[in-house]
Amino acid sequence: MDVKVVGQPDAKRVEKDNVVHFTGTLVDTIPIRFFPALEKAKVKEEDIPKEKGAPKKPVRKPAARKPAAKPS
Repeated sequence: MDVKVVGQPDAKRVEKDNVVHFTGTLVDTIPIRFFPALEKAKVKEEDIPKEKGAPKKPVRKPAARKPAAKPS
């Protein structure tokens, strides 16, 4: 199946072998193996992965203090 998505720059985040829902205009089929070609397709927004932000830095805990020595 050949699907050409237009007007959806976020659709580039869809990874290979992910299942998505889409709509488009059927422009051609190859009858030997039923190979449809669609243009002006739109991918369902719910199927596009969310944009990944910058990775968070790990939280550093301050070093544990030793108790002060008691004067004798």
